[in-house]
Amino acid sequence: MSFREFTMIDVREVLRRWQAGHPRNEARRDRAARLARDRGVSVAQLCLGYLRAQPLDVRPIVAASTPERLQTLLAAPPLALTPDELAWLDDGGPGGPSTPTDPARQ
Repeated sequence: MSFREFTMIDVREVLRRWQAGHPRNEARRDRAARLARDRGVSVAQLCLGYLRAQPLDVRPIVAASTPERLQTLLAAPPLALTPDELAWLDDGGPGGPSTPTDPARQ
């Protein structure tokens, strides 16, 4: 495939890590759902909190399937995630919901 052909397609169709069903992405999605339940927020709110905590100048683009979901998401207060929670979402290490490394969850 030439560079020109590569740039003309959606990279998510080519790179395995962006494809649905990738084991690492499935595990991250499961961790996000579990932490969202533990924190009493939606997965979308948790994802916004995660993006806001990134060290680079990240600006999330918010979208929703219905106007009501969009209003709920935009009306939610900013969610601050702990460094342990951020690390757990990234790689599944210690610091997730109800773990001994996070006394606030005990």
